[in-house]
Order: sequence, then C-alpha cells, then structure tokens
Amino acid sequence: MSASIGVVLADDHAVLREGLAALIDAQPDMTVLAQLDDGAAALTSCRELSPDVLIVDLTMPGVGGLEVVEKLAQQAPRTRALVLTMHDNPRYLRSALAAGAAGYVVKALAAREVLDAIRAVHRGEAFVRVSLAGGALGGAVATATAPRLRGVPKATLSQRERQVLRLIAYGYTNLEAAEALGVGKKSIDSYRERLQHKLGLSRRSELVRYALDAGLLSAEHDADDDAGEG
Repeated sequence: MSASIGVVLADDHAVLREGLAALIDAQPDMTVLAQLDDGAAALTSCRELSPDVLIVDLTMPGVGGLEVVEKLAQQAPRTRALVLTMHDNPRYLRSALAAGAAGYVVKALAAREVLDAIRAVHRGEAFVRVSLAGGALGGAVATATAPRLRGVPKATLSQRERQVLRLIAYGYTNLEAAEALGVGKKSIDSYRERLQHKLGLSRRSELVRYALDAGLLSAEHDADDDAGEG
C-alpha cells in the first residue's frame, strides 16, 4: 500500500477544523499530521513535518493565509497549499493562485470536494472549486503554480478569447464555460483550440499560467470583459 497523504490543517475555527480532521483521518489514503489555529504555527509545522498538503484558511489571526501560501515555497517547498475559505469572490481566488496556492475550495461546498482537492493537489494538479455565478464550478486542472512560461509569443486576443481563457484559468470545464457565456460547447472547443494555436500552448496548465502572467485575471480585465461579445 502506498504511503498516506500527510495533511496539516490550519484554521482558527475549531469545530470546522476538528470535523475536517476526523473526515480526513477516516480516509484510507490520508493522515492528519497536525492541527493549528494560526498561520505562524502552520509554517513552523510544515517546516518540521514536511506534509504533502497544507489546508489553510485565508483569514486567521496573526499571519494570514495568503502570507502563509507565499512563504510556503521557501520554507517547506515539498508541501502544496490548498486554500479552504468562505470567500468565493474571484479576486480572492486570483490572489491565492498568484501567491502559489495549488488549490482553492470554498467551505460552503460538500466535504467530498475537499477530499477530491487533497488528492488532486497531491498528484501535482491544481484544484479550483468555487461558487461563481450562482453555481459550483471548477475542478481539477493541471498545476497553475508552474514556473513562468518562457518564449510564449505576445498575442492579441479578442474579447471573447480573453473571456474563454479567464474561465479556463478559473477551472471551468468547456461545458461550464459555454453555459456561463451563453454559447454552445462546440464554440468553446473552437475558441480553446484557437487559443492553444495562437499562443503555441498545448496544456491547460500552460493556459492558466499564461493568463496569470499576462494579467488577464486582474480586476481591470473583469470590468473590460464584463459586457461580453455576441
């Protein structure tokens, strides 16, 4: 049997943290190594225990979740950060991914989503599951925290191409993106193929990284693309 996925939990809400710990420990492939209620202790625990996954809340006393995620790469490089938060605003998602989080799940969703997220980030994928536009969207995608892309051409994207690329970066499937934009799935398939060809990229992880590096997930682009195209 393969080794269990070692998990450290950092959340200042004791009831939620202890309930999640019990759920994780009940899984045959996971083990909770430590539970903490503040960010500084979480970083210390990750340095000492070197867990596979750190589950961290964004809002905690002292060192906040975003700062923990940013420091994790230097202090515990083998540990991947999974943000578990009440915030389903895309701006928090952007900030977490930009800080280096491998996953982002809102607390309002089912416990199974957290378990799926733990396994996904442990496999080296990213996992985004948020409640945007009134519905749970996202899922496992290839890692969005890879090194910056080099040699990718600066392409001029249409408004619709930017919209599709942003949805891909947020973890939408092609079908979910089609529903969000009010078009058919085949249209999204075509836009995605066009994006990959125009940018010279073949994997979803590369598209996500490009969107981050190009600033396409900024609040400015949210406003620019809000109206959409016909």
